Amino acid sequence: MATSFRILVVDDEPVNIKVMTAALSDEYDIIPALNGFDAISLLREQAPDLILLDVLMPDLSGFDVCSIIKSDERFVDIPVIFLTAFDTEEGELRGLALGGIDYLTKPINYDLLRLRISNHVALKARNDLMKSQVNQLACQKEELAHMLVEMRKLSRAVEQSPVSIVITDTKGMIEFVNPKFIEITGYSADEAVGQNLRILKSDLTPPETYQSLWLTITAGKIWEGEFINKHRDGSLFWENAKISALRDDDGTITHYLGVKEDITEKKTTMEQLIHAQKMESIGELAGGLAHDLNNILSVINGYANLAQHGMDKEQKQYYYLDEVMRASSRAASLTRSLLAYSRKQVMNPQNQYLNLLITTVGSFISRIIHDNITFSLSLAAEPLGVYVDTVQIEQVLLNLATNARDAMPDGGTFTIATAAGSMNEQFIATHGYGTVGRYAIITVTDSGHGMDEQTRHKVFNPFFTTKEVGKGTGLGLSMVMGIIKQHGGFIDLQSEPGRGSVFQLYLPLVDTGESAAETAEQHLLMEIGSETILIAEDDQDTLRTLTEFVTRAGYTVISAIDGQDAVEKFAARSSEIDLVIADVVMPRKSGKVACDEIRQMSESVKFIFVSGHSDNVIEREGVLGTDTHVIIKPIQPFELLRKIKELT
Repeated sequence: MATSFRILVVDDEPVNIKVMTAALSDEYDIIPALNGFDAISLLREQAPDLILLDVLMPDLSGFDVCSIIKSDERFVDIPVIFLTAFDTEEGELRGLALGGIDYLTKPINYDLLRLRISNHVALKARNDLMKSQVNQLACQKEELAHMLVEMRKLSRAVEQSPVSIVITDTKGMIEFVNPKFIEITGYSADEAVGQNLRILKSDLTPPETYQSLWLTITAGKIWEGEFINKHRDGSLFWENAKISALRDDDGTITHYLGVKEDITEKKTTMEQLIHAQKMESIGELAGGLAHDLNNILSVINGYANLAQHGMDKEQKQYYYLDEVMRASSRAASLTRSLLAYSRKQVMNPQNQYLNLLITTVGSFISRIIHDNITFSLSLAAEPLGVYVDTVQIEQVLLNLATNARDAMPDGGTFTIATAAGSMNEQFIATHGYGTVGRYAIITVTDSGHGMDEQTRHKVFNPFFTTKEVGKGTGLGLSMVMGIIKQHGGFIDLQSEPGRGSVFQLYLPLVDTGESAAETAEQHLLMEIGSETILIAEDDQDTLRTLTEFVTRAGYTVISAIDGQDAVEKFAARSSEIDLVIADVVMPRKSGKVACDEIRQMSESVKFIFVSGHSDNVIEREGVLGTDTHVIIKPIQPFELLRKIKELT
């Protein structure tokens, strides 16, 4: 039975072809050709595995055909066996030189021919096998190259991953870490590999978290959760981790894979948001308390002033009333402090003597610092006039005192000193800040642990803190900086590790002039007014107090219990009324809405707004920025009378 091995038989004698076909066709596929031209055509069509080529033929000899075949690179590898009736050494050499592989003499010995052909069949099979193997190797090489490319991609992905990757054995012993793990934890690969993951434990993650972790991953499931871990240097950081099991071909768990992300910044941001929300809630509470307390304090101040009027200063009752008003002033300071803490305070700067202010706040500082800290004041000989909000400056000093206390857990010294100084162009060029002028300088010094250069550059940034989690908001010194800048001042900080800190606060010096003397206040009551004033206030006690005080000063008072009542009473007596005093927030109509409606009835009438609410409420009502005047509760009676005298 013929095989797939094909033989092209070329001979000009049909009988020779017939004989060879009969002799070989039971083993091979025979392709007959009667001349050289047919042979070349069939060669291109059939692509035989072997050629039996007669030497002597008309038109093209076997040598010519062989020469043509071997000149075509498509057929150069097909073996050629020459057949000839003339056995000459010259002919054999010529055939072999042309590329033939054998030279057989007619009549053909078919046993020998079959042997030669079988050799070539075997050779072809071997060559085909080798080609197949070469092709397989080429494919394998290509697959290997592709695998290497994929492995390199995977390797780069692991090395350049923005998250930490760690592989452990089933006991938690580290076998592999990527560069991000090294960056986050501070451990080198050599230090980490071979260690148990317990090296990262901070003892702040609840034990239940680890129990849940091991129960989940040993069951072959994926666990996700958060840890508070510890850097190599001992500092803490938050991680969100996904940990899963790695299995072999049999499904047995052999390793654990941890993919972890440092979420410290996210946690800090969340804590800041929560803190801001708490501050907002405190602010809302403080605003409500301030409003009610300021109304009560306005009543106390008003009646105390009225009771003192005309009394002899030597009387005990006069002294008692003085103490009542002093206590009322402290209570007013407390409400302002609540608003300051919640960032809702109204800026209320006044001419002050700095030394007197610091002496007052010094009594509070001595209560908040520890007994093992020596506190002292060193005040300038001159009083140092400044234009400041007393509550805010007190807040600055209390904040610095608190920080100093925390920086000296084992005790030390804390000093506040004042002095007069100036800034010139040379000072500004040397220090890199300031405005030319004269300044009151507050120097706050402690002997605490101090700060390095990096910390000094960040210490005034919002939310930056060097204190432990839960012991600092990071807002204190940023608030200090904000308050001092708001007052047109500057801060200089000098500090080194182990050598304490020195804060120098620069506040512009002003000429305070003569403060309003008590006798001048008494004259206000003695100078009887004649104008008519409409007072609109929804708090009945405050309304009665203001009405009584303004009436005692000689004015005619028309009282209104809210904004709508004020508009109606003004409409009824608009020709008589010279001035309107209105609370900002009232039922039915606010003070601003009532003011706008009254202005439509009379463009000449003047307005004074009073409010015990926070600054943002006053801004919301649209009062600030108008040509009206605002007095912040608790109302100081003589301050109100001065403003009335100014406008009428």
